[in-house]
Amino acid sequence: MNAPVPIAVCFIFPMFRNSLFCTALGLLVHTVVLAGAANPDWLIDPSPYRARVQVAPDRPELVLDNGLLRRVIRIEPNAATVSLENRISGESLIRGVKPEAVVELNGKRFEVGGLQGQPNYAFLRPEWEGQLKARPEAFRFVGHEIGVPQERMAWKQVRHHAPGVQWPPRGVTLRLDFEAPSSLVSEPSLRGLRISVHYELYDGIPCYSKWLTVSNGTASAVTINRFSSEVLAAVERVSEVDELSVGLTPPNFHVETDMSFGGMTGAGANRRSYRWLTDPEFHSQVNYEKKTPCLLDVGPDLGPDQTVAPGATFETYRAWILPQDSTDRERCGLAVRRMMRTVAPWVTENPLMMHVVSSHGPTVTNAID
Repeated sequence: MNAPVPIAVCFIFPMFRNSLFCTALGLLVHTVVLAGAANPDWLIDPSPYRARVQVAPDRPELVLDNGLLRRVIRIEPNAATVSLENRISGESLIRGVKPEAVVELNGKRFEVGGLQGQPNYAFLRPEWEGQLKARPEAFRFVGHEIGVPQERMAWKQVRHHAPGVQWPPRGVTLRLDFEAPSSLVSEPSLRGLRISVHYELYDGIPCYSKWLTVSNGTASAVTINRFSSEVLAAVERVSEVDELSVGLTPPNFHVETDMSFGGMTGAGANRRSYRWLTDPEFHSQVNYEKKTPCLLDVGPDLGPDQTVAPGATFETYRAWILPQDSTDRERCGLAVRRMMRTVAPWVTENPLMMHVVSSHGPTVTNAID
């Protein structure tokens, strides 16, 4: 009940508008409102939000949930995400079902999981889920495994000014396994190939990671020409009827990958590893040219064009996806900083950046020291 008080200050004192004062008050209002709820603001106290995977007892579903972000994967007649929800606001983050991944193998495109038959891609109603069908040539779900995050790399912590960081991060993992269907008569050489979709959900933050592994159990080499490790039909952020201007603004997701390079910002460094596309199945969108950027595609611009020998396994790069729970710039920045401390805690050991203009050995050594 106290939340309206600080909001009124900006109206009483208009000179404070668009100032750091109002930004601070906005964060205070957000905190006060959440403090009155059952659980605290995760940026202040993340401890109640523990990640888990549940196998639904009465429905063919697997549920990834940490109290902040909830992903529901239906596993019959194939595996597909049917819900991605912000648990704090109740906001639905997706409007339709897409494949869990897409791969191009030996020059031919294949969907991994996914369901078809959704009548309208503006929204997804729960009663439609039981009517959706598997695509005949999509890789079929054959099993899953639940675990905990493992180290991606060994980290020797040498500074201890951030004692609360944890490596590997606390949370849960879910692996979905897919195999080529028996109906795939056009590519019998792919029988024995297994594609695994990996998910990682963390404690205390509405962020998840996703990547693929391709295990070649066939008798011949397989070429992975391209892949998309995440395909999300996200709810559009802005609707604009005519030629897009503000309508070019993508949904409010922060995306990082470990194939970032050549940029001075997160978006710039990752521009070759993910993109926002138009959705050709979203026929009822407001934009009459159907150019609203609302389809997240995580995958490289080129390649990888890697040949996987019999018995070998190929692993894609990983993506970390953080659906923001606010449009406030400072809060969004705090969320990204929390994410980086969670998934890459060694950033806490690099507080400074320094340019050295000399290649003289002792000068470089002195700068490092």
